[in-house]
Amino acid sequence: MKLSEIVLVTHVAIATITVISGTFSIVFKKAGAYHRYAGKVYFYGIIFTALSAFVLMTFPVHTNPIMIFIGIFMLYLALTGYRSLKLKSVFTPNDISNVDKAISTIMGITAIGMVLFGLYTFRIGDIWGLPLITYGILGGINVFDDFKMFKSVGTVGHAWLKFHASKMIGSYIGALTAVIVTQYHHILGVYSWFVTMVLGLIYMFYWIRKIKLNPASIYDLKT
Repeated sequence: MKLSEIVLVTHVAIATITVISGTFSIVFKKAGAYHRYAGKVYFYGIIFTALSAFVLMTFPVHTNPIMIFIGIFMLYLALTGYRSLKLKSVFTPNDISNVDKAISTIMGITAIGMVLFGLYTFRIGDIWGLPLITYGILGGINVFDDFKMFKSVGTVGHAWLKFHASKMIGSYIGALTAVIVTQYHHILGVYSWFVTMVLGLIYMFYWIRKIKLNPASIYDLKT
């Protein structure tokens, strides 16, 4: 078996475990032991899935600039979503970690690159630049929300909870989208990038609204 095939099999295996654990994390009761365990498996799965994807892209037959950008976006969402749990014990903007600021800054630069590369790709007649532009804009919106959150941390009640839910669900949407695009792009074409995104965003907004209305009912928190 060639090295590229070994990397591919490893990537697919980790990605499968990641999607399954992410599904369990969504289904299990929030803040429960099973949710936390599945969430940790999912988080580390996303990390290794993204890293194995980057390694896979070094082989000419698997090179895909668009998927590299999407991999960085997924990695960013998972990292910020996981690290947002620390925000519940942060009470002033000065206490925000430089690591969190750096992660968001890198994603901001990446988002600009996604939009510019997407515009270039679309300009030369490749419709696959459209999803890259879309995800780049979404990445920029996320980064804007990050720094808005950093400035108001400790003053917006359970804002960290919305932050955590939106980021983790967003990374899950990205993981599912990668699977759909890889397996069904020959059937759905460019629309394969938007099927899970639209459905996932609806689900995300449902949870954000639910958290906003009554966070204590979801995570058994004291309001």
